[in-house]
Amino acid sequence: MERILLNIPGLIAIDHKSNSFFLAVESVLKYKNIDYDYDFLMGISLHSFRTNFFPDISISSIDPFSGFNTGEYLFHILGIKWETLMSAEDGKTASNTVLKIIDSINSGIPAIAIHLDGTTNWGLITGYADKYRYFYGRFFKNGSGGAKHLTSWPFIVTIINQFSLKFIDKETLVKNSFKKYCYILKSGTVNGYFNGTKGFEYILKHELYKSRNNTLKNILINLVNSRKSAFNFLKKYRDTLSKTINVDCLLDLYNKESVITIDDNLKDICEELLHLEKNILDYSV
Repeated sequence: MERILLNIPGLIAIDHKSNSFFLAVESVLKYKNIDYDYDFLMGISLHSFRTNFFPDISISSIDPFSGFNTGEYLFHILGIKWETLMSAEDGKTASNTVLKIIDSINSGIPAIAIHLDGTTNWGLITGYADKYRYFYGRFFKNGSGGAKHLTSWPFIVTIINQFSLKFIDKETLVKNSFKKYCYILKSGTVNGYFNGTKGFEYILKHELYKSRNNTLKNILINLVNSRKSAFNFLKKYRDTLSKTINVDCLLDLYNKESVITIDDNLKDICEELLHLEKNILDYSV
């Protein structure tokens, strides 16, 4: 028995659009003829505005499901019913996960999952074959090459209920999503991760820009890319949000963050970002 969902858009990083989870969600929605683009999804999930660091500066800091869970917040805002499964390679948990993946594919919805190709990127499980012994997927940067065999079992699988997928007016989504905007900026700890300015303060205090150089650089590149989405989103929905936040001042600050070049001068970069983050907080509360 074999079934593969065809003509699913690829997960291709272009310019600042490099977060594999949001590319995966965009792909599923486009496959179901729901036209929300990457910057819009990053905006209404508030991920493009989030500053998130694990205390040891783990690369997990960039994942939507860490800290303030922007992935599940996105589904909530979109009115999508979903189930997130923490996966395993054997035993009852694995069997349950496999059955739910199969049911999702049979209903015409790819499963969104991480670690399909042995990396920390998100992708899509799009088919199965040979009595469910093999699974197919679309991987991050897979391009238009079509489905490929999964090379590793996923850590996390998100199953979307097909009947909850519907188009909602974009301005309504923008207004609803920004009810949590000030919360996501607050300095503190969320689910074990430093949120807002606290992360940069911790990095500078403990000089983690020295000991965690390469990982921190990758996180900051991702943050700057996110801020490019933030700028694009606020510019497009300026009128919608003008009564909620000081859009013009925030546009200026997010633009300044979005054009920062991430090089080896990480201490200065963290100090600059901390300064800008404090200004953003001042204009948002």
